[in-house]
Amino acid sequence: MNPTRRNGLIALVAGLMLLGSVQVASADKKADLSDVKNQQHLIEFGMFLGGFFPSGDHNLYQDVTLGAPDFSTGSLEVGLRFSYLPIAYVGLEVEGAWMPNRTETDEHSFLYAVRGHVIGQLPLMKRFAPFLVAGAGLLGVTSSDEAIGEANGVAWYYGIGFKWYATTSLALRIDLRHNMSPGRNNAVAHHAEVLAGFAWVWNWAKDSD
Repeated sequence: MNPTRRNGLIALVAGLMLLGSVQVASADKKADLSDVKNQQHLIEFGMFLGGFFPSGDHNLYQDVTLGAPDFSTGSLEVGLRFSYLPIAYVGLEVEGAWMPNRTETDEHSFLYAVRGHVIGQLPLMKRFAPFLVAGAGLLGVTSSDEAIGEANGVAWYYGIGFKWYATTSLALRIDLRHNMSPGRNNAVAHHAEVLAGFAWVWNWAKDSD
């Protein structure tokens, strides 16, 4: 065989082998589905507990002649959350929360929230994901007429937090939030919120054998 042709054939075979090894390595890298950043269409459903700290400037009261008694310093909060993440970096979430409380006159009252937000997260170290949320919803109160009565209004909020995917089926999470709603005298009332929770995770794709 002509030496030039033989050398060309050897170079072609070597090139094909190199290309094949690169493709295999790439395929192996794509197959690493233990990293949350490679996941798509994750569904999460869970519960959370925490504290809600209503502002003294809130505008949640029914009878303007009675005014708005202050709530106690903080409320225990319990709620449910549903999340859908089409990609690991961005998703949508809806929540419902219930917050028993008392007024300064020692009357029972119950705050509640129904809300939705966008979540943007940055997966790190395979299972750890710090995030930001921003959204809006309904913040309300229900109580006896002697306390505050029935009232609700729009609230908007933003927050930070992190998630840790302990397994492919379980995520643990902490949130810190700043809530805002219409306050007295056309001002804005600011409410703090701290949440800790867990979620069951569905649709986590597994590595093929």
